[in-house]
Amino acid sequence: MKPSFINLVVFFLITFASCKKDPVVKPPVPTPEPVVEMLYTNLNNAEVKYSPSGVWVDLDNDNRPEVLFEVMLVGDFINKKDMYKFNIVTSIRTNVPVNGNEQIPVFHKGATIRIENFEGTNWYGASEITLIEKVVFENSAVVWRGNWLTVQKSYLPVQLFRNGKWHNGWIELTADHQNEKLILHRAAMSKEPEKIIKAGL
Repeated sequence: MKPSFINLVVFFLITFASCKKDPVVKPPVPTPEPVVEMLYTNLNNAEVKYSPSGVWVDLDNDNRPEVLFEVMLVGDFINKKDMYKFNIVTSIRTNVPVNGNEQIPVFHKGATIRIENFEGTNWYGASEITLIEKVVFENSAVVWRGNWLTVQKSYLPVQLFRNGKWHNGWIELTADHQNEKLILHRAAMSKEPEKIIKAGL
């Protein structure tokens, strides 16, 4: 018995439909982030130790340093302990992000540094913030503390007020508490104002 014409048409339609390929969906092409031109400063691994002087950082190379790293000795006679505070001190035209515990968050390479306040922090100028501290008790016991205590080439966000606008930047540093020092590697500042940047880039 010969197949009818209708059966042949149905057969070919089913065969054609089963062979039809699904359209290829191409993933969207990512839009590259705009490149922000940066001004870099080599800090030559400057060491911040307990001494009468600290280390100044000039973020925009105008021969007017905006940031001081120092070690301050504070005696607490009531609790019978001495504290060696490794501080960052900023000028009135330089901001750092500070949280409710008076700490500056540690940024890793590629982290986003914004112009506005972020993640429970507020940008503050004319600040003195302790990054790490050594506490020496009367019985000679020593305790180290601070949220920057174990960082290796991590990034401290900064903002500089220049020509009436804020410029984002960062300072790359290492905390070497075993040798009782901070090591300053590099600093960078956006040449363009009001720009989001990436730490370390």
